[in-house]
Formats: sequence, structure tokens, C-alpha cells
Amino acid sequence: KQPVRQNLDHQAETETDGLINLNTADHLQLETLPGIGPELADRILSYREEYGPFVAIEQIMDVDGIGEIRFEKLEPLITIGGTS
Repeated sequence: KQPVRQNLDHQAETETDGLINLNTADHLQLETLPGIGPELADRILSYREEYGPFVAIEQIMDVDGIGEIRFEKLEPLITIGGTS
């Protein structure tokens, strides 16, 4: 019923169950992921800017420096969201 509370609820909806949305995350949010430092966060953002939104979480492996081993650590922590 409080406007501030509603805004907080809306903010929480942008991240599903605490997962990092690859399509909306900023640099700092990406760096909270294991194995993602400033350089990889830059690459993810550059990839998103060049190719548009991720359509599957596996697509993050197209980013230079993210292979299957790193993806296995990221997989339970990331989402592409349910944009409609």
C-alpha cells in the first residue's frame, strides 16, 4: 500500500529469484558472479551491445573467456529473464 514498498517490489521482479539477468545486469552486478571480473563484465556488456539480448543463457559461452567450465559455475546464478 505504500508507494515506496511497491517500487521495491517492482525492482525485485527484474531479478528472478536473485538470479542475475544477463540482459539487464550492469557492470557491478555482473562482477558479483564467480569468475567474472571487470574485463569479463566488459566483454559481456560489449557482446550484448553488439548482438542484442541473450536468447539463451548458454549464449554467454560465445563471450571470449567464458567456456564450459566457467559456464557450469554461472548456470545456476544467471537468467535471461522472461521478457514479453
